[in-house]
Amino acid sequence: MSSAPTDQNYLDRRTFVVGVINGSLFNASARFMDATVVLSPLAERLVGSETLVGLLQMSSKIGWMWPTLFMPYILEGVGRRMPWYRGSAGVRMLAIWGAVLVLFSGITGHSPMTAFSLLALAMFLSSTFGGVSWIPFMDVVAKGVPANKRGLLWGLRQGIAGVLGVGFATLATYILSPDRGLPFPRAYAWLFLIAAVAQTMALGAFCMAREPAVESKPRRMTFGMHMSRYPRIMSRDDAFRSFAVSRIGVGVALMGLEFLAICAQKNFGLTDTQTNAWLLPIALSGAIYPFLWGYLSDRFGSRTLLRATGALVAVHAALPLIALTMARGYHVAPWLANLLLGGSVVVGYAAVSSNMIASSNFVLEIARPHQRDGYLGLYNSLTIPLAFASLLAGVISDHVSYTALYGACLLASTVSIWLVYGRLPEPRPGLADEDRSERLGLLDQIRARMWPKPDRRA
Repeated sequence: MSSAPTDQNYLDRRTFVVGVINGSLFNASARFMDATVVLSPLAERLVGSETLVGLLQMSSKIGWMWPTLFMPYILEGVGRRMPWYRGSAGVRMLAIWGAVLVLFSGITGHSPMTAFSLLALAMFLSSTFGGVSWIPFMDVVAKGVPANKRGLLWGLRQGIAGVLGVGFATLATYILSPDRGLPFPRAYAWLFLIAAVAQTMALGAFCMAREPAVESKPRRMTFGMHMSRYPRIMSRDDAFRSFAVSRIGVGVALMGLEFLAICAQKNFGLTDTQTNAWLLPIALSGAIYPFLWGYLSDRFGSRTLLRATGALVAVHAALPLIALTMARGYHVAPWLANLLLGGSVVVGYAAVSSNMIASSNFVLEIARPHQRDGYLGLYNSLTIPLAFASLLAGVISDHVSYTALYGACLLASTVSIWLVYGRLPEPRPGLADEDRSERLGLLDQIRARMWPKPDRRA
């Protein structure tokens, strides 16, 4: 096998292609296990508690995040990362197939809490080994896809997934339709089965990625030394610190996304059929926006896309808050509630998409190659508190109100917007050195005209 290429613009076509196939299938099949329209209503019907629904969502997110705190230490000096990806991907799929078996078994009928617990365990294990595989995956991508092509990669992954997702969402809506007459939870079981097949194919595709041969090196750091570098990064790198806090703000602003279907049904009387219909516009938007996000990231930089994400999360939080505030004064027609809350779902998923592309690129660009593992581990681990945001959202909606929930989301979005507009630098040197006047955002232009900086040369 050839040695690792040194050219920063090197593009491994096989890695690029299987990366697109992997993301397209995996993200498209996510429509069958959608957190808002499928997983949360399924869990709520099993246990009847928004708090426990939040606990299920929290366990999945914690599973994804916690391994990345330790994986940089485990992988230190390891030359090839693909064996780690393949092993963790295999365990991940076993967990998903376990969830399928739970839903097809009769346990949901005579012991719903046991079924809920087993489902939560399966989702936790799947996301945990997803977290184990994440740093090896990102490292292989960084080796084979240059910075000015990664936006295209993420955009194609999500864009093609969106196109496929239109068909998948239509099929999911058909399966969940009450007219089908499938007993609970058989319709959900079929959705999980289709998702398991598609995700097995997706993970198998990336197992064929080509990783350059890199010589393994002896371990240089103790575990204590590894953990101590995280505080150093946070204290010394202002850009990364601002980015991390802004990402937490985005995550908190999106904590209500998974509860919108339950909110619509409990507060506005929308039916399962009406909320299930959200799957199609979610998929349609997923077919359009990622291409735009990828172009914006490659052409104008990841900072510009992070700014767009801040605006999206603010709109996402504001729409249900408007609906709930209106409902306190007078009756809100179901069609209007459906429009506002369905619009919030679509905008929320657009924000999730743009945030994923922008954040992934920003971290890969801000870290030098020898720092990559540490930055990736810290980047993901710092968002562990966001897993508790799902539980917090469930508690607030259960014991306070949905108005308080989406008010908190809107407040968090303003913090994120302030950070990405005021404190975040452009990490890509080629963009940072260009004439900024051509790339000024709308708020930058307004600020420059109203409060021009004095000419210090005078």
